[in-house]
Parts: sequence; structure tokens; C-alpha cells
Amino acid sequence: MRKIVFVIFCTFVLVCKAQNVSVKTFEIEPFIGATLGTSSLSGYNHQVGPSLGLEGRWNLKAMPLDLGVQLYVGSAVYDNENVECKDKDLSCRTVATMFFIDYNFERGTNISPFVGLGVGVHTYNVTKASPFWGLGIGLHLYNMVDGDYNHFQGDNTTGIGISPRVGIEFFRRLRVTLIGHFGNRIYNTAGLSIGYSFGVGKKLCQNYKPRDNDDRL
Repeated sequence: MRKIVFVIFCTFVLVCKAQNVSVKTFEIEPFIGATLGTSSLSGYNHQVGPSLGLEGRWNLKAMPLDLGVQLYVGSAVYDNENVECKDKDLSCRTVATMFFIDYNFERGTNISPFVGLGVGVHTYNVTKASPFWGLGIGLHLYNMVDGDYNHFQGDNTTGIGISPRVGIEFFRRLRVTLIGHFGNRIYNTAGLSIGYSFGVGKKLCQNYKPRDNDDRL
């Protein structure tokens, strides 16, 4: 048992040492992405929906972890097979405030994978999906603000949601993330987002211990 604990401890130390690089204390990341509903609705087909948001993160000095707060808006979008149906297109919208913790591999390098988990409060609403065909590629953009279906059962509810995610940060700026938002069946989504990270505050260097005669103090 002691050998196992010793091996785990040594591995943890080596990981931290390998990530002895300078990064900003805080980061702010706006992002935009695409989603796909994970639930099956009778008579409806899945459509690609939108997502966008803003996240702030605090990089911990002692470990390759960061703590974040995220504001998120996204939709699980469905298209009804019956063209005569008045609810032909549904945009099952989630507005969320999430708290994240991420583990960063090779933090501060040009290619830095990360995995994380978020938990927070989800507010759910069903809206009309307003398709916009642009750039000649048939890309749907959906209205996530107006067009509520007030008669839709289960509308305008709030609950606790979770968000597992995995991604890669390129060149300490560009973040590509696969993420899920789960909490209420018809609103659940899996999505891909792209964000740009802005560093804020002083740089920190993990495991840095100044010498007595260090000129930088």
C-alpha cells in the first residue's frame, strides 16, 4: 500500500514539474459553437443548433488546475416531420450559469489538452426555431430569444445541470472544446465550441521558488 501511495505521489510531482511554465493568473474566454440534441422526440428529427457564452477562469499555481465560471446559452433543435404541424421547429433552449474545474495537461505549452466537469443552474425554455440559410452552405442559425411556445408542457423550468468537457488549447489562446449539457431530457445537448482566451493579471510560474539573491524580487 505504501509503495502505491509513493508511486502516485511521485507521478503527481513529475506532472507538476513538467508543467513548470508561466501562465496568466486569470483568463476570459468568449466562445461560440454548435450543438446537437441527445434525446429522441417522436416525430421530430435532430437539427444542428447554436451555442454561445463567456467564461472566466482562475489558474491555480500549485497544481495544473483551473476554476471557472461560465455563462452559457444553447439550444437542442428539432424539426417536425409533419409540415402541417404548428410546432414544426422546436428550439429547446438552455440558459446556464456553470462552475467548472479543469485539469490541464502541459499547461502553457502550444498544445495543451484539458478535461473538466461543471455543475450549475439551468433555466429551460422552448422557442420557435428561426432558420437562416447563409453563405450558400445551408447552415441553420436559430433564434434563441423570441418566439416562445407558451402552451408547451415542461416549459419555463429551472434545475441543476452537469457539463463534462474535453478539449485542446492551442498556442495559449485558441480553445476547441467538446462539451455536454445535461439536466432535462429534451434540452440535453452535446456540442463543439471554439473560443479565444485572453490572459488577465500577473503571470504565475508553477513550483517557482525565488532565491535569496533573485533580482526579480
